[in-house]
Amino acid sequence: MSAFTQRMQDCLHFIENSVAETGISPTMQEICAGVGRSEKSKAYASTLVRCLEERGAVRRVRMPDGKIARRGIVVVRQHCPHCGEPLAPGCSTPLHETVQAQEQV
Repeated sequence: MSAFTQRMQDCLHFIENSVAETGISPTMQEICAGVGRSEKSKAYASTLVRCLEERGAVRRVRMPDGKIARRGIVVVRQHCPHCGEPLAPGCSTPLHETVQAQEQV
């Protein structure tokens, strides 16, 4: 996985926080506002989200006609946001902590 720029990290954290608080993903306008850009800079937010999607951090939900849903961003957890360690499949715990817990049993 390629390294995230600071702006991509800010965007990802904003998306994660927005979903945690509201239960739905933010619109491109909300992402712009969340990362300190004008709400009219939807192309900027779209570029950030596309970069995150290319790196596997998010997935965009598409409608049956192929268009991207307005609030269709799903966060895909592959690495711990705190330590950067890989996550165990289907788990929000870093792989190294999962292995340590299994070794203690």
